[in-house]
Amino acid sequence: MTYLAATVVLLAAVVLLQLWVTLDQSRRIEALRAGIDRLEARFDAGPGSAGLAGMHPVGLPVAEFDAVTVDGEVLTREDLTGWTLVAAVSPNCPPCQERLPEFLSAAALVPGGRAQVLALVMDDGGLPPALVAQLQDVARVVAIRPDSAVFRALGLQYLPTFQWVSPDRVVELAGPTVDLGVVAHLLTPPVGAPT
Repeated sequence: MTYLAATVVLLAAVVLLQLWVTLDQSRRIEALRAGIDRLEARFDAGPGSAGLAGMHPVGLPVAEFDAVTVDGEVLTREDLTGWTLVAAVSPNCPPCQERLPEFLSAAALVPGGRAQVLALVMDDGGLPPALVAQLQDVARVVAIRPDSAVFRALGLQYLPTFQWVSPDRVVELAGPTVDLGVVAHLLTPPVGAPT
């Protein structure tokens, strides 16, 4: 009889666990469905819509800003001439560190060199000299804080974020998952093409 009681209790526990898992999955599916609906509404709104969190509204111009590079060079919105690759990273951000080699490779291929690449590095109490040296080889480096004018001008909300700014100073591509490998491929001239 004790085996029968133990079996009933075990089955009841399994059924309750299964019920809890089913309800949890149902809640998650509803949350995902709501998120998809919000994304579809943003994409349907077209250029200048709110965009995804952490992204500058694609299709809108970069706002006015003043910034100073770690070399002392003053940068403004007007200095964004030609196609400009922008990266916003932090030395204390593991995803930023993971994407850094990819960014360095893509930045090395940008036509116009480091003048067309802007690396915004979150200053959390001092920039690591090794990181700054790596970035300075391929980009103009600006130490930023969340209240920096350039941070707001580019609509940054979290790190890492990568952006392509057009010669008209309009953000054409933005987000944390921009495929920099594809960008590098597009920037690489075909074999035999004049350079």
